[in-house]
Formats: sequence, structure tokens, C-alpha cells
Amino acid sequence: KIDRLGKVIAADISDQCLASYFADGFWQMPPIDRLSPEHLIAYCKEENIGAIIPTRDGELAYFSKLKQSLERNNIHVMISGLQTVENCMDKLCFYACLKKYGLPAIPTFLTPEEVQGDSFVVKERFGAASNGIGINLTMSQAEGHAKTLSDPVYQPFISGVEISVDLYVAKDGVIKGMVMRTRDEVVNGEARVTTSFYDKRLEPLCGRFVRSFDIYGHIMLQVIQDAEGDFHIIECNPRFGGASTLSVFAGLDSFFWFLLEARGTDITHYPFVFDKDKKIKQVRYPKDKIIIAP
Repeated sequence: KIDRLGKVIAADISDQCLASYFADGFWQMPPIDRLSPEHLIAYCKEENIGAIIPTRDGELAYFSKLKQSLERNNIHVMISGLQTVENCMDKLCFYACLKKYGLPAIPTFLTPEEVQGDSFVVKERFGAASNGIGINLTMSQAEGHAKTLSDPVYQPFISGVEISVDLYVAKDGVIKGMVMRTRDEVVNGEARVTTSFYDKRLEPLCGRFVRSFDIYGHIMLQVIQDAEGDFHIIECNPRFGGASTLSVFAGLDSFFWFLLEARGTDITHYPFVFDKDKKIKQVRYPKDKIIIAP
């Protein structure tokens, strides 16, 4: 859509990274904690890279810290502000922020005794992934499960429909578009089956969230709708999600908009076209790629 000569370079610390088989090039990069800004900038300039799209929780704060210095070198990153990233990665801080801004949050505590109710959710405090989460546990089960985690936090269990909302927030802080989808089947924290839908009550909630945080680019809000129809924000992944590809198909053209903004283009005249009445189901499954060795 932008340049037929454009290339996508995948990067990972492992030379066995699967993305290397699908990209135009591959960089076996150093671990983030050993990657100096100078090394990163030099590599980007050598390969003529002008845009970076972080996809892993562990690298978000790194790129957010370097965002301005990278931009001075004409390298643009699709990432929110550092304080936002850190608050989203820390579930205890995230709850405190939501509460401060009057947003519907799920109470989050360091001890199970602080939780009101008899059913618990126990999860890792840091990071946005749901690996290792314990759901609908008794007090004794919650305490036992917490022993398997590094930094556990406790929440009341709320039964309901799990929802993801993919949003693109432009440089001017305005939501360019959003797609809501139910998480029909979740495996290792990612939706294996997800279906688009529309609920007009979610739009103002997402707007309030974005106005309360320093958001840029593609983010994914996790929400649960309880039996009474009320929404509770679970967490925010300030990055592109595993099943966010449904939203791209539905019209949320996040990568295109980001690349346009990286070139200094005003995306106001590039509309978000989304059929609210059309339901799209996405099923994620393994697929073989055959390569004939040279």
C-alpha cells in the first residue's frame, strides 16, 4: 500500500525463530538487556529501517524509553508512553490507575484476605500474558496456586463473557478505530477462536480509557462483561495482540496507519471502514510451510 520495495525484517534472539521463514530478512539480535541504543540505531540505519513494531511484553518498556531518541534518527516506534507501558505491565498499578480515573476495574490485591468473595483469580503481577493464571479458585486453592508464581496478585472471580477490544490511537490522541471481539476459546492466554461484534456501550468506555493514559498506536483492551451486562476492564496490552489479525481484516488498518504516520502523513483522510452488523469469526490453527533446501 505504501511502497512495493518495502521490506519486513523479523528480529529475535534465536536463530530458530519461526518468523524468520516468513519475513524479507531476519536479524538475530542480542537480548534486550544487552542491546545498546547505539547498536540498535546503527543496525536500523544500515538496513534502512524506519519503523519498529514491538510484539513482546518484555521489550515494550525498552522501546518506549528509546522512542524519542529513535525518532531523532528517523526511526519510528509503534509504542505508548513509558509510564503507560509500565502501568499496564504491573497489574497492581494498573488497578490503582483505573480506580483513580473512575474506570470499572477488577479489584487487585497482594493477599487473598483483601479480596471480597469466595472465588479467586490468581495471576502474575507483571506482564500482560495470562500464562499460569488460576481461575475460579477457593481460598486454599488460590494460596496453593500462588506458590507456583513469582509475584502473585489476587482478584475476585467474575463470571462472564471475555472480550478483547483492538484500538488504534493516532498521534493526535484520537481513536482512529476499534474492533470488539469475543474470546470464544482461549489457549495459553491467546484467543484461538474469536468473533467480532459491536456494543455501542463499549465505545465511550474505551474513549475514557484512552483519554486517561498516554496511548499511541495499536493497543488491546481485555474486558469481561458480567451477568448483569456491566463491563470490567481486566488489563491492557499496549501492543498488537496474537488474535488482533481479525481486527485488521475487519478494517482496523493499524500497520498501514502507523507507517503513514511514520512518514509524516496525516491519516485523517484515510477512513476506518467497519461493518458493525457483520460478524467475523477467526480460527487460529497450525499450518505447514514446506521449504525445498538449496
